[in-house]
This record gives sequence, structure tokens and C-alpha cells, in this order.
Amino acid sequence: MQIIEVKQFGKKRWKIFFEEKEPLVLYYGECKKYHIQDGGDLSERDYQEIVSEILYKRARERMLYLIDSMDRTESQIREKLIQGGYPSACIDQVISFGKRYRYLDDERYIHSYYQVKKRKKSLRAIEQDLMLKGISKELIREKLREVLEEDEEQKLMQADFEEEQIQRFFEKKRKKILESEDTYKEWQKACQSLYRKGFSYDKVCRVMERLKNEL
Repeated sequence: MQIIEVKQFGKKRWKIFFEEKEPLVLYYGECKKYHIQDGGDLSERDYQEIVSEILYKRARERMLYLIDSMDRTESQIREKLIQGGYPSACIDQVISFGKRYRYLDDERYIHSYYQVKKRKKSLRAIEQDLMLKGISKELIREKLREVLEEDEEQKLMQADFEEEQIQRFFEKKRKKILESEDTYKEWQKACQSLYRKGFSYDKVCRVMERLKNEL
């Protein structure tokens, strides 16, 4: 296949343009190895070798480098590789590798992003952020529904556990409260102790009223 043009791409690489194939971006030494020059020829075999071996490995390392410091979406990685001049077949291979070994997982990304941002941003803002990162609206909404359900379950479990803790505390104090000349004062002292421990007013009152009715 004929080489139309060899053009510098950045400081150390060169972009090779063909008539019917996607351009390739190579270092000078690689261009020299395959005898690449303006108006020259490159065999189909050499083209495929460059894409599947040299550029695939380089693109894969680039992906691993990009996700080393922070999690990224499939779309973000794809965009970075396009900017790097990698051909589409090579990029598809890298994305497939990343998804297979779960280096790239948009569902995990949605879950993590929500957990980090849920106290700072509205659900709508989180959804918009994720869409800007290249994740489909359908997947975002599906996963956000799941994480919201998980949050509700955790809240219920936490509430039940806290009420159990409050009840155990009151039960330890029950004898002292019942034997006191001023039971109201003792109930209030117990409540104040729980408030200082960080238990909510509503939960303390609810458990206290329930225990009073059982006496």
C-alpha cells in the first residue's frame, strides 16, 4: 500500500498517511525499521504487524498508565487513545482487554462516583457529570437506581442496629430508673447520655416510649 505522507506528530513521533488505511503513528526508529518514507510502500503484512503488535502493546500500556492514578470510563480511555493517534482496530482491542480484566468498568465507575459525590452534588448533577464522561444515560439511570436502593437498605439496617444499641443501654439502666424516686429524671439522664454518644433524638425517644409502654 502506498504511503501518501509522513508528517511529524509531537516531538518524537511521526504520523504515516495511506490511501486506503488509517494513519499510523510511530517513532523514528520504527519508521526506519519498516523503511517508511514519503511516496514509499508498506506491505499489508507489515501494516497488520505494526497495529497488532507494536501499537496494541503501546496503547495497552497507555491505558494502564492512565487508570493507575484514577479510575476512568471506557469513553475517556477511547478518547485519549484517539488523541494519541492509535488506529480504531487497535483501540477496540485495548478496550476489549480492559473490559475483560475489569480495568474498565463503567458500572463500577458510576457506583464509585456516586459514593464520592452524593454528599456534595444533587442526583441530577451526578447524572450530568457521568454523561459528560461518556457513559450512556440508560446505564447511568439503571445503576443509580441500584445504588439508591442499596443506600436505603443500609440506612434501614443502620437504623435498626442503632435502636438495638439504644434499647440495650436503657435495659442496663432499667433497674436504676425503676428504683429511683424520680423516674422521669433518670429517664432524662439516660437520654442525655445517649445524645452525647451521638444517637439521634428521634430514635432515643422512640425506643424510650416503647420501653415505657412495656413496663
